[in-house]
Amino acid sequence: MALKIALWLLVVLASLHSTSSLGSDRHLKEIVLGRCWDFQRQKVYAVNAKNCSQLWETFSKAFAYKDPCATNFSDYEPFFDEVGMDIVKMNKSLFWSGTYKEAHMYSDFDFRLTTLEDTMAGWMMNNLTWCGSQNKSSDGINYTSCPSCDDWPFWGLASKRFAEKANGIVRVLVNGSRSINGTPAAYSKKSFFGRLELPNLNKSKVIKLLILVVHNIGGPVLEVCGNGSIKEMENDAKKRGIQTTCHDNPAEIQHLLCADFPNSRECQFLASGARNATKSVSCGYWKLAAIVTISIAGILLLAAIIGLINVKTRKKKDPLFNYSHGIEE
Repeated sequence: MALKIALWLLVVLASLHSTSSLGSDRHLKEIVLGRCWDFQRQKVYAVNAKNCSQLWETFSKAFAYKDPCATNFSDYEPFFDEVGMDIVKMNKSLFWSGTYKEAHMYSDFDFRLTTLEDTMAGWMMNNLTWCGSQNKSSDGINYTSCPSCDDWPFWGLASKRFAEKANGIVRVLVNGSRSINGTPAAYSKKSFFGRLELPNLNKSKVIKLLILVVHNIGGPVLEVCGNGSIKEMENDAKKRGIQTTCHDNPAEIQHLLCADFPNSRECQFLASGARNATKSVSCGYWKLAAIVTISIAGILLLAAIIGLINVKTRKKKDPLFNYSHGIEE
């Protein structure tokens, strides 16, 4: 009896592990359609016009009425062929691994750089959950529970297409504080970047891969440029004929991170900069005051000299001031 109970518990735990707590997002269709139109409204000059209703139909056909774990890349290819990657421009591709928040703060929805989630396909589906249901009486979407394999084909193909589109100087933002099972892992061959994005960069179009390493504010510094898994990433890129340059804690990203943690040890350079700025302003004030004072004194001196010259000139030309003329007469 005890053995049966133990086996039953194992089955339940396995079931809980393999499914998410919730199924597909409610109003999934409406959310996707709204995002589709909103993306085009915001990026009207960056993408070709798309028919959002048609995009939804193509997208839903990829998974509706299907076993969630039976879908594959080929199911989503018609959708990606239709939606395209128009927004990806030269020198603007930003890949990320373990740095979702930091990457999107940095990209700023394509204003600085472009992440996968800044493309139309990524924007429409970002942070959504969906999976199919084989129940023919429904709309083919499971709103109760989705297995962990549900969206892998979509994001896998999205990553592959995004990498293939990258050109010029491309960037990848990784977390030098990350560890997996106790092992430092800023770069992992099992990540989307390691499995699908780096292998699909086209060396004939990519000039260089810039590796940007950031560390958690207040967190450990487990890896830096030139060692550990980051060195492994550099080697993998070079095997593909792609040159790399690595930067630890780039200033432009560090400033963004410090906006949330201005008093942290890593962000003390901001306080130092503020003090220097105050000193500079104070020094600049006194310099300005001195310049103004000297200028006024100079103007007054010049006015006095001009006045003396005018007096002497009048003495020479005006008979009233020419005393020698009066004596001669």
